[in-house]
Amino acid sequence: MSIDPMTLEMQQQELEALQCIFTEEYEELSTEYPVSFKLNLADKNSEPSIDRIHHPFSLSLLFTLGLDYPNSEAPTIEIDDTENMTDEIVAELKAFCDQLAQDNLGMPSTFTIASEVQEWMVSRFKRAVEEYEAEESRRAAEEEEAERNRFAGSRVTALTFFEWKRKFDAEMALLEQQANAQNSAKKKLTARKGLRDRGATGARSSRSSSSSRLGRMRLGACDPMA
Repeated sequence: MSIDPMTLEMQQQELEALQCIFTEEYEELSTEYPVSFKLNLADKNSEPSIDRIHHPFSLSLLFTLGLDYPNSEAPTIEIDDTENMTDEIVAELKAFCDQLAQDNLGMPSTFTIASEVQEWMVSRFKRAVEEYEAEESRRAAEEEEAERNRFAGSRVTALTFFEWKRKFDAEMALLEQQANAQNSAKKKLTARKGLRDRGATGARSSRSSSSSRLGRMRLGACDPMA
């Protein structure tokens, strides 16, 4: 199938313009129709993140121009040679490029798409860093909260122990008082019993002494030698 001369001329003019604008980035892949080429793009406006974890994006946009491009056919766009980009980010970019191609259907769009992608790379890199930092802040906050909860749990345990200790000491003091009271009562009882026993012993000794004296007196009275 041959290409319409007017369409061919439009494509050639667009390719020449791209080669002039993207002198270093343009790389020809095929001059046979459908024509294909790629633009090697890198974000030169961004700096690596402070922690050096994130670095600016770079990628290659592969364009294929069909026989009816740009009149009724959008360019086919592929993304290759990506660096510092997750699969999720690449998928976002692919959807972004496809939408741009459809929005510009009927007119040359490769320059517009490439320019929009360059701006997108800058803004998306910035958002990637912000999302990472937000996630790190959230994780740090969760860890700090967990540490506070652990510490608070330790404090509650300590307070509970001290409360138990206070009650235990009070109970032990009460038991000690009761034991002391019982011992005191026993000592008093023992003392009274001792006094009674000594009194009884004294009485018996007195009666025995009196009986002995009486017996001697009686014996004296009966003795003829007295």
